[in-house]
Amino acid sequence: MIKRRRVLQGLCSLSVLPLLAGCDRAQAFSLLLLKGSIPASVLEAFQKGEQGTDFSWTAQPQLADIFARLQVWQGDEVANQSQFRIPTLAELRQGNKPGPQANLATLGDYWLTSAITKELLDPFEPNELPKFERLPAPWRAIVKRDSQGLLAKNGKIWGAPYRWGSLLIVYREDKLKKFDWIPTDWSDLWRPELAQRFSLPADYRLVLAIGLKKLGASPNATQLPTDLLPTLQELQNRVMFYSSNTYLQPLVLGDSWMGVGWSEDILPLIARNPKLKAIAPESGTILWSDVWVKPKGMKNSPISTAWIEHCWQPKVAANIAARTAAGSPVLLDQPTEEFPPKLQQNPLFLLSASIRDRSEFLEPLSPEIEQKYQELWQALRGSS
Repeated sequence: MIKRRRVLQGLCSLSVLPLLAGCDRAQAFSLLLLKGSIPASVLEAFQKGEQGTDFSWTAQPQLADIFARLQVWQGDEVANQSQFRIPTLAELRQGNKPGPQANLATLGDYWLTSAITKELLDPFEPNELPKFERLPAPWRAIVKRDSQGLLAKNGKIWGAPYRWGSLLIVYREDKLKKFDWIPTDWSDLWRPELAQRFSLPADYRLVLAIGLKKLGASPNATQLPTDLLPTLQELQNRVMFYSSNTYLQPLVLGDSWMGVGWSEDILPLIARNPKLKAIAPESGTILWSDVWVKPKGMKNSPISTAWIEHCWQPKVAANIAARTAAGSPVLLDQPTEEFPPKLQQNPLFLLSASIRDRSEFLEPLSPEIEQKYQELWQALRGSS
């Protein structure tokens, strides 16, 4: 959704930012980044601390681009996917060359299942992430997977989380002044006053998750409530449009009054537009996390460990959070008075503990449960 990307819409070009490399160094180390996810000051500080390393980085505008690079590095022909469109190998070869394989790359947690099953990654060894166990439990759990990419309590560690955010409700405060309420939870989307005045993400997992949260169920429920379809049909009859990347402009123009989208898109916008407000639903929301992954075939490197631990230092993590409209898992047990003012003044960066405790990541589903979700979505869209 726009930058979030991972519930997985659209495609941007594979333009590559210039590599920042030094002169002859003893050891080369490179990163493949999601553009905007790491401030330049964080990269430059690490570069200064690794004087014996030829440190470079390349940025891509979308996670789809990074996923495609991972496939090309493994010689995999890139196919059209049901949920997202990524370039074919021929298309990539017509554009910029993929370049040497990076030591570490950014992916979103939602992409891990595909990356694991396509054998694009190697897991981290425990000694590569000595501070991993200090992360909050949900961030540890979402990257522990089996060989099929499904969550596994004793699974291997396939990613090192360094940024996270959430699904928010954004609304026009001036348009809702005529009513005696402001939105506080997902159930407000069902209010009759909002008919044809709000947008939903164009993604089946998120729409079903909203319906499940409204009914008090988990967004990863394996047993779908019998009243989920009629609940979603009622919502669909009132929605103005579905969009994952064009829902913000109608809000700015006042054509729509409310939308649902990712925090990294919404937080910068509400900072610039006083007419817009946002809330994290009280019953909990959907979380996402960007993680560092190890492309398949890369040897263990102490510099990889040093980079990840650099991102996990509280001061560095606060810098990443404040400059990239995202939270950091290592900040969740830190005193808030030590945060930069930008983080202290806006609770939507890290969410309250009560909302966070009621929030979940979208977990990978078994093929059988995935089919149930798809069938319900098809029934919903077929009833429109």
